[in-house]
Amino acid sequence: MTEIILNSILIALALGAAGGGVRIIISSIKRRQVGKEVSKNAFFIQLMIYLVIGALSGLLLNSSKVMSLLGGYMAVDLMDVYHKSFNKRKIK
Repeated sequence: MTEIILNSILIALALGAAGGGVRIIISSIKRRQVGKEVSKNAFFIQLMIYLVIGALSGLLLNSSKVMSLLGGYMAVDLMDVYHKSFNKRKIK
């Protein structure tokens, strides 16, 4: 019984992390198309952070496998939007 629960948790974590990984790859592709440089160090740091965030949100939305995957993607997308909105704010 506990093995089934543990497998369910691990699958939710993996799918959430996969959703976060997909989002960071899409984000870096968009940056390259715009002409912005993507450094390897920054990419790997963001990748690690977004994988953790995606995994945790995938665990929170563990109602189905699809929701875990989408939860990871959406959480990382939300973090990306917050990051962009705070960078655009100008302080006078």
